[in-house]
Amino acid sequence: MLRSTAGGAGLGRFYFEAYKEDTMYRITALLAVLAIGLAGCDGTDEGQELVIHYDGPNQSAPSLGDGAQQAAVRFTPAQIGGVAGGTLEAVNVYIRNVPNAAELRIYRESRPTEPGTLVYRQPVGDLQPDSWNLIQLDQTVGLLDEDLWVGFAYTIDASLAVVGCDPGPAVRDGDWTFNAENGWAPFNQISPESINWNIRAVVRTP
Repeated sequence: MLRSTAGGAGLGRFYFEAYKEDTMYRITALLAVLAIGLAGCDGTDEGQELVIHYDGPNQSAPSLGDGAQQAAVRFTPAQIGGVAGGTLEAVNVYIRNVPNAAELRIYRESRPTEPGTLVYRQPVGDLQPDSWNLIQLDQTVGLLDEDLWVGFAYTIDASLAVVGCDPGPAVRDGDWTFNAENGWAPFNQISPESINWNIRAVVRTP
């Protein structure tokens, strides 16, 4: 069993959950973003799969415009330091409309307003609309005691909504976007809407 932890400065929230097949079992309480996170969990089973995310249930999906877009979330060492040495196994993304092309992008390190090194990319096909899409990585990504960015990049002809979101309010690092016009920016800085992306990291503990 995992023991829930809470604390920090009240700047947001994130969740981690036990994972089994297509079902997620919530076994922890709401956590503050600056809490100890997984590093404060006692008795974590070796090799256990966990789902780490900021979002709640899907409610809608905002449009980022046409062309090349990216939605992403960032997890800091305060949140995932406890699984350093483990691996990122899959990403679960809610898709509203299927884009022309899409790929997962995983980054390490970080600057204050953008990710660092792109360490993994994987084209994604066979997406299902209005559904959660569990995307298994062809090659797992090792987890280090540093920032981890999980991005879903895509291109689309029309201004259709692609990545789903919860009803908000936005929490820090749960709503990053990228396009040629705005660069990297939280969605709540380029839109009056306040949401968190339905992007979830499935990790395996060391």
